[in-house]
Amino acid sequence: MAAQGGSSVCERCLGIDFEALVQPLPRDRSPRLNRVDCDLQYTQGCAVCELLFPLHYYPIHCKAREITSHAFPDDVEQAPPGARSSFVLQANTSVGISTGARVWCITDLIDLDLYVEATWDHVKAKSWLQECILSHKARCGKWVTKAANMRLIDCATMTIVEADDSSRWIALSYVWGERLQTTIPAANANLTVGAQLPSTIPRTVEDAITVTQRLGYRYLWVDEFCIDQQNKHNQHIQIGQMDEVYRGADLTIVAAAGEDKNSGLPGVNRTQRRRLNVVRLKDVTLIAKFSYAELSHVWDARWFTRAWTLQEGLLSRRVLMFTNYQATYYCLTDFSTEGLGEYLVTVHGGTFDYIRNARASLPTPRNLSKAEQALLQFKTLLQLYTARNLTFGTDALNAFRGVMRDMRRIQPSNYSLCGLPFFGVDFNGENLTWAGLVSDAMAWCIRDNKSFIKRRHSFPSWSWAGWWNPIWFPALESYSPSLHLQVLSNVQLETDDGSILSETDAQQQGNHELFQDSLDTVTALIFDAPTLSAEEYTAIVSEVHDSMQNSTSSNLEWHGTDSEMVTNLRSGKWSCFLVTVNLSGDHLMRYPLVNFLIVGWKEDHFTAERVDAYYLKIRLPLEEVLGPIDKLERRRVRLV
Repeated sequence: MAAQGGSSVCERCLGIDFEALVQPLPRDRSPRLNRVDCDLQYTQGCAVCELLFPLHYYPIHCKAREITSHAFPDDVEQAPPGARSSFVLQANTSVGISTGARVWCITDLIDLDLYVEATWDHVKAKSWLQECILSHKARCGKWVTKAANMRLIDCATMTIVEADDSSRWIALSYVWGERLQTTIPAANANLTVGAQLPSTIPRTVEDAITVTQRLGYRYLWVDEFCIDQQNKHNQHIQIGQMDEVYRGADLTIVAAAGEDKNSGLPGVNRTQRRRLNVVRLKDVTLIAKFSYAELSHVWDARWFTRAWTLQEGLLSRRVLMFTNYQATYYCLTDFSTEGLGEYLVTVHGGTFDYIRNARASLPTPRNLSKAEQALLQFKTLLQLYTARNLTFGTDALNAFRGVMRDMRRIQPSNYSLCGLPFFGVDFNGENLTWAGLVSDAMAWCIRDNKSFIKRRHSFPSWSWAGWWNPIWFPALESYSPSLHLQVLSNVQLETDDGSILSETDAQQQGNHELFQDSLDTVTALIFDAPTLSAEEYTAIVSEVHDSMQNSTSSNLEWHGTDSEMVTNLRSGKWSCFLVTVNLSGDHLMRYPLVNFLIVGWKEDHFTAERVDAYYLKIRLPLEEVLGPIDKLERRRVRLV
């Protein structure tokens, strides 16, 4: 038998008593479930089976003995728009294992376009864009700054042109792919202004040109063709202006489907869309709430995992995202979609929605100043960014440079030091000294498997950019205003030509851009800090162990063993510096979060590289753990 819309349904699924599943539950019962017994087995070609058995390629998930339904408040709130009465169905095997399905069962849908056409609806997309341009000027209005010497693709003549002050363009955010990223075709390598595009271009770029034209635009920005890939100086300048490229674009096309630049945009030209799992029966409509396979496919799409695309999504004012299922439009004010409204935005675009609203979505505890909020957001974005994949280690800073520039646009004194935040205020709202800034910048740890810690030797060891691993800032786990104890002293910054930047020099310089330019040349940090002996480290480990035995909230983590630490400390090969002490809690009892930096010494015993870092979190007064900090031996180090 066929369901509405032409889909076929097998006899077993036609026998399901959906009426019993959608009966309102008595008020005195938990809203947990209705239940009907059944004898179902996956049948290829059955539209309902495709919903109930998304994991049918595993034998254990091919049969069901019961279907349950529930109507929890959270599910009702997330129901597709137009649904006045909805339940969530789950099919279970004879041993109680779910078949992997969670399906909306809706009895009354109004004003909802369930089906997405096989071809992208450019008329609808153009109306979304025009509505935003006309109505959202306050939040999504035109960006006034244009990147210098920016090139664009003229989609009418298929040539490279130089943008002028009147140019309005669309930008493309896509992934090149692992195999396709290592080389640029010879025909693309030396494209100059006025040059014709090659006769063969990547399918995603070809489709983006089609989208640009159908939206009524002439110019498209694509990194492969609009940045001179052979001129490293020009490339560096253009990469430094990525915030202006994407924020200045009227729209960014996001290619969120596919593995590389030849995957295309589904529904535009040759790349086909996937069918949405929606089935209309006589009395109910069934919609896939999600299936593990679909959810994994969308959220694991390469676009969501690449380092470069984080800033491209974050900096864009408007986005038209192409997934395998449909196109969704986002701006800083609203969103629209071709098909199932909030339902599909949540399932298929949720990751981007978080990125788009990153600053609004990031945790912002009360009583934080704007400077503290900016610092919190910077660190949180770093955690997101370093968890993404990067093909070339030398791009570690470049792919985050637009975010750093954007932070300085918001506040010119939001400086960065080799990708680390170099701004902040103390407990009293005063700007931190250099000792405080360097201390706070180094309060990060590697978040990864103990067996895999890998250096990027093109960057200093004290920066996250010097490592391939994702990082985290332990203090963000339970962020609250805290008291920073100053433990570093005599801080100096050494530049790549060996000259020294002092705090006094910086204060005299005054110009924000010049100071940031100076910070961009820093390669070494020089400071005095307290150190721990092997015996003091052992005492801390013992204290933490006792604290954990007494059920006190304590933690001490790093990527090595205690015996390795003690051996290297005693031999003098390593030193363990105390770099950060944050005290949180009320004024009567403040508990410490302490960051330690493990360094390995060079032959001169003055220069050292970061080996690892660990943090100590313990619900005991600081002096019970470390003793008086001013009694610890201090040592000067040049950290490279």
